[in-house]
Amino acid sequence: MDYKKIINSKWTAVNVKNREKHFIVVEKIKKNDTHGILVDYLQIEAVLTKKIYQIPMEQIKDKSKWIVGWKRD
Repeated sequence: MDYKKIINSKWTAVNVKNREKHFIVVEKIKKNDTHGILVDYLQIEAVLTKKIYQIPMEQIKDKSKWIVGWKRD
């Protein structure tokens, strides 16, 4: 995955919550974490509910939490 081109990429959550399984990355932002360190965050949108979440970019690289693309069970 080319993380420079992550906007509009599709992801499947491994652990589904509130029936939200498929997500699209809508924005990449930088903000300070609790220690004041600048960190890359992703805004992701749940396809089913249209809710927006912010997650640290490092989290999307964790294959135990996210799968590239939309996968079915």
